[in-house]
Amino acid sequence: MFKVKTRMVSFRLSEDEFHSFRKTCIAEGFGSFSELIRAAVQELIASRRGNSAEALRAAMDRLNARMEEVGQDVKQLKTSTAEIIR
Repeated sequence: MFKVKTRMVSFRLSEDEFHSFRKTCIAEGFGSFSELIRAAVQELIASRRGNSAEALRAAMDRLNARMEEVGQDVKQLKTSTAEIIR
């Protein structure tokens, strides 16, 4: 959904920062500095809320590890149950 942008923020960059921003815009496929900066700020805000891609990846890793543990527990329970039945 397209939102009309009515507010403007301005800041200064050194020559090195400017060239770095420009390289990043091109490399990441952003059409403008504004798009890059908005994306970066949104990512920062999301990470502070724990909603960043990194936080999600970490949560998924923890979930996968726990699922592996549960799978091992089930396998061990099956083996124990089979031994009791014999």
